[in-house]
Amino acid sequence: MQDILQREEAANGKEARQHLQFVLATTDHLDDVMGGLSFLKATPAIDARRLAIVGHSFGGQLTLLAAERDNTIRAAMTVSAAAGSWERSPELRERLLTAVDKTTAPINWFRRRTITARHQATPWPMNWNVCTSLIC
Repeated sequence: MQDILQREEAANGKEARQHLQFVLATTDHLDDVMGGLSFLKATPAIDARRLAIVGHSFGGQLTLLAAERDNTIRAAMTVSAAAGSWERSPELRERLLTAVDKTTAPINWFRRRTITARHQATPWPMNWNVCTSLIC
């Protein structure tokens, strides 16, 4: 993933890299995650009513987007979702905030950086390395 983004940045600049990350997160890669969830739900040994999803970094972004798209997900946990692109990509940040707003599952968000949610007047105090539960 990083090699694709680095090539895009070298060829077309930082904004193009950020946009490509957004495109991949909202299309092909998200479709792969949704396909994986469909496979799990169709597996007889798995209780489809008890699925949770976890992701780190880019996978954390996909976790938020998948939890928004599939309201049967019981819980979501992200670790450093968009940590490297939160401030640099308003397009991605807005999309992830929309996903959080629309997700019905509880979200456990592990994050070290401060982020600001549009529905709060003050930043979420996520400068510590502990779990914060957001009920969306």
